[in-house]
Amino acid sequence: MKQKYIFDLDGTLLDGDFKKEKEYFKSVLTTTDSEIFIPKIFTLLEKYESKFKKYDIDLLSRFMSEQSSVKITPNIIKGWIEYNKDIDNKVIEGAIELLEYLKTKDKQLVILTNWFSDTQKGRLKKSHLNMYFDEVYGGEIYLKPHPQAYKKACGSIPMELCVMIGDNYKKDIEGARSIGMNAIYFNRKNERTNDNNAVKSLRKIKDIY
Repeated sequence: MKQKYIFDLDGTLLDGDFKKEKEYFKSVLTTTDSEIFIPKIFTLLEKYESKFKKYDIDLLSRFMSEQSSVKITPNIIKGWIEYNKDIDNKVIEGAIELLEYLKTKDKQLVILTNWFSDTQKGRLKKSHLNMYFDEVYGGEIYLKPHPQAYKKACGSIPMELCVMIGDNYKKDIEGARSIGMNAIYFNRKNERTNDNNAVKSLRKIKDIY
């Protein structure tokens, strides 16, 4: 039996309306700069995560400025982190049922996310999911799929008693399994897979461990 369940957040428990980020960047950048920068946000974040082990505000500021040719100051990054605490989120079907079930079994539940923990804590609180989790480990500590991210989330619990749950196969599943941790692939998009530990519904996880 597993003692600790480590959850990814975005795409696993919450769907956030990140289109509203545009409003923030339009408010802090010129019209020309926002038109250049906004379409590049996701690509720049993916590129940063592939290059560095953790998020750092000053480093992210320099990286995004260099890569986009738009001046993205540390204060803009800090404002972005704060702004996203209050975006609209949809709780994914089956999430509350699963979390309630695991809590009745006295399991430890934590979040392992690649974005800054301050933002994610705010989103969890707004979505009324914060009560279920003992800790939130953000990208400022380590980025998935870096091995230290999963080890940090395990804490004092032996790795064999922990399980990672997420919807991103590379970051959540392959990364965890590469260091010997069990992982459950939340295949919510119903992609073709030969993974024996894949579920299409969060409710199915109750039947695995």
